[in-house]
Amino acid sequence: MNAQVNLIFALFFNPMAETIQVPLDHADPESRKITITYHFENQFDSSRETIFSIEDPIEKAYQDFELSDSIKAEFNWVKISGRYFSEDLKKFITENAEGQWDKIYTWLNQNQVAKDIELIRQQILGEGKVTLIGFSSSGELFLHYLSTHSESVNKLLCINPLLLDVQTNLSFWDLSKSFKNQSTYLSDAEFFDFAYHSSHDYFNLSPTKRDSLISNSLKEFKLKSSDSISISDKFPMSFAVRSFEHIIGLEQKGNSFDPISNYLREKSEPIRAGYSQKKFPIMGINYDAGLSFKGDVMILGGAFNLLVNPKVVDVLAEFFPESTLILFRDGHSLDKIRREKEFSDFLLGFLKNDFEMKVKAYRGLAALNLLFLEKEYNSIRVD
Repeated sequence: MNAQVNLIFALFFNPMAETIQVPLDHADPESRKITITYHFENQFDSSRETIFSIEDPIEKAYQDFELSDSIKAEFNWVKISGRYFSEDLKKFITENAEGQWDKIYTWLNQNQVAKDIELIRQQILGEGKVTLIGFSSSGELFLHYLSTHSESVNKLLCINPLLLDVQTNLSFWDLSKSFKNQSTYLSDAEFFDFAYHSSHDYFNLSPTKRDSLISNSLKEFKLKSSDSISISDKFPMSFAVRSFEHIIGLEQKGNSFDPISNYLREKSEPIRAGYSQKKFPIMGINYDAGLSFKGDVMILGGAFNLLVNPKVVDVLAEFFPESTLILFRDGHSLDKIRREKEFSDFLLGFLKNDFEMKVKAYRGLAALNLLFLEKEYNSIRVD
């Protein structure tokens, strides 16, 4: 009876929810099927271009990405919940493989998700290409999808992708280290939340002013209560796998003050322990695939990003030779700029390939002092 009530409730309040059967393991021809869900966020019109976004466990814990009504009016928007939030898969793992992290990773890794996305694209669009909008952790996920299915992608809009491997491999300065000696102590989980939403410019100031701003910001954050990480308790396996995928390329031992990666290590501890025993194959990103991608690419970053060094988007842009890179005077979550109509207009101009709209919106953002210009780029101070 409860199942019937839940189904009626879901259909009534979300009439555009769709399900699709996908293999539990795409690499196994005999694999059983699981049910995953995606949603049409507006009325689907086959004459319009289609945008995919995907719910990522880390992103969903901190900030859902939403498109403006003006964009929804011009495009089909499909939001994929996928296997990360599949009750069917969660139930199967609980009943058949609880604690077997090599299997859990095999079924939840980003390569499986990428193949799910491709099946959804085929189901909705047939041979048609899709536009991808990825933010933070989902931006990293869509880069993996593009690296394996570039022929299916029309455009990519990548916003502050969480690419910790790039930051570490190129020895970029971890901006969070500037918070090391502050008296107000935050746990690793609290600091991750703080860094995710911070939008202050700490690094274009004198050391004295910077330290004062850091101290005040930490004290203010400490006073606030937060339930943003509750999603990691509801879908702990998905959260653990995504955390593991973000830090597997990093040094496996945490540093004394490395709160970003330490938090992700903590959340992925069971799977990291399983990996140390079995060394199962890891699915990463082939960045070189971007060099041959012919579609339009726009990469947006926050110049005051504390979660990952803002220069990471510079490196990413090098893999897409025809890409457009814009930095904003904002942090990882872009909390300030998201509220501005000019930002939405700028995205719409890119998605419609409307040059005049992009220029007008760009000028509007400049007038609001929200653009981080090239002349400011090397003024950031970290010592």
